[in-house]
Amino acid sequence: MSVSELKDIYNTNPEYFYIAIGVFVALCSLLWKIIKFVNKDAENKKIRKIIKNLGADFVQNVAIPDGLEGFIFFDYMVLTPTGILVVDVQNYNGYIFGGETINEWTQMIGRKSYKFRNPLPGNQNHVLSVKEHAGDVPVQGRIVFTSMGEFPKGIPKGVSTTGSLKEDVSFSVVGNAVPEIYQKTWNELLAMVKKANQQVSSQKK
Repeated sequence: MSVSELKDIYNTNPEYFYIAIGVFVALCSLLWKIIKFVNKDAENKKIRKIIKNLGADFVQNVAIPDGLEGFIFFDYMVLTPTGILVVDVQNYNGYIFGGETINEWTQMIGRKSYKFRNPLPGNQNHVLSVKEHAGDVPVQGRIVFTSMGEFPKGIPKGVSTTGSLKEDVSFSVVGNAVPEIYQKTWNELLAMVKKANQQVSSQKK
């Protein structure tokens, strides 16, 4: 459609012209949200697949008691030959700038920048919460950013990307056998998580 034809439509029915523009903008916004959702869902499935192959067992969408009649939530808990791994997933696209001791990290999308809280302290709090119930089993934490985000100035310690996670938590033991005490503690943790998730679900009803 030519510019002159658009002008004719506007001059004849200006109100319909604005309605059409509004509908077009709304459809573009909806399409963009759908694309973002599909990409995010694909990234989450990719991370789940990687985590599934990291150790002997894993659980997603973890809830554990906080000792104050509440709950602590995080994304994954994994049983590995070297202990338990606590994983928090971050879905940020664009360029990411941050460091271990920086309180606020920056997300750059084009020329716009957005601040978000350093996720490492939160992950360490989740690790400490699991340690309270894990006895002598070692517990470590990891932040994982999806491949939608890039770290042009380097990745902070304790952070992985979808592509580096497997290598970052590679085992320092021969074979993949899980010690019996680790498995026993893991089973107890799973029972606690299951009960906590049931309590959370019942509270939402």
